[in-house]
Amino acid sequence: PLVAVSSPASRLNRVVFPEPEGPTKATDSEALISKSIPFNISSSPFAVETLLWRPSACTMPSKSLISLSLFFLSLTTISTDWILAKNLEVNHDPIILVFGDSVSSAHGMPDDQGWVSLLNQKLIENNNDYRLINTSVSGETTTGGLARLPQILQTYKPSIVILELGGNDGLRGYPVSQIRENLQKMIELCKRENIEVLLIGMVLPYNYGIRYRTAFENAFSELAESNDVQFLPFLLDGASTPIDLIQEDRIHPRPEAQPIILDQIWQHLANLLM
Repeated sequence: PLVAVSSPASRLNRVVFPEPEGPTKATDSEALISKSIPFNISSSPFAVETLLWRPSACTMPSKSLISLSLFFLSLTTISTDWILAKNLEVNHDPIILVFGDSVSSAHGMPDDQGWVSLLNQKLIENNNDYRLINTSVSGETTTGGLARLPQILQTYKPSIVILELGGNDGLRGYPVSQIRENLQKMIELCKRENIEVLLIGMVLPYNYGIRYRTAFENAFSELAESNDVQFLPFLLDGASTPIDLIQEDRIHPRPEAQPIILDQIWQHLANLLM
């Protein structure tokens, strides 16, 4: 019988090893790769896009909507439980876009307990004619967010963007100058399209050192002032948040904290609603 013989590659092109205990999330671009390490804000391996609508909306997502989500967020699986939507072309209500990380992705709890879902309920109760779209990704950084944002803005054309990014950058010790530059570019992308921005500030645990923590936290307030955007300095009580409101990972808020987060965000978002 014939015997096949294989030969090893003559030249080693590339070998990539993951960080210890750091699974990676595959995306279309290296700039979108998010690594989940034990101390960062990260959970889901998928970038789940959430569209929250009126109760009268159809509960079955269209094939075109699912294809769009797969393309822009590099999904191989999408959670249909989170998609309660009409086709985008038939509803012309203004859009509020939540663009964040796992803090805005209901990490560690049912989706309907997260502050984004609670915000949708509040908009309905107040008869605010807005559609709420959540494109937050667990483990997202400002670099990944900057890469995703242009296409997302083009697709949904929101009137308001709630920008909640930077926490993972800080937890990984990324340069504050890089974080600031990425956030500045995202704000500029929004303002170029006449989109109102609500910037959510981030804080870090005390063990990150006063010099880095101060520079990191000041970057958000300085960006808000220089760009004249709505600004929430931090969620809950920042680094002093009571432990009973934080999950066991000492990072993510518990379900009990979500209504408090909603109230804090609403105080600033209400100024942007028509």
